[in-house]
Amino acid sequence: MPRGKKKTFEEQLERIENEIKACERKLEKLKGERNGILQAKREAEISALYNAIQSSGISVDEVVDILTERQQVDREIA
Repeated sequence: MPRGKKKTFEEQLERIENEIKACERKLEKLKGERNGILQAKREAEISALYNAIQSSGISVDEVVDILTERQQVDREIA
């Protein structure tokens, strides 16, 4: 079975460089998709938190105060 012409070093390097560039483009695309998913997750969590606060009958400021007080107590205990 005949083999193809052996590629020069330059041709081999060019092929590898092209593969690297393709992988880098794919990586950037995947990072963009990941960031989109993380942003959607964050928005869903914020929405769920806000809905829970609203249904509890206390204000956002009160929740912040409660959490701040708890952090201070936790620091004092530690």
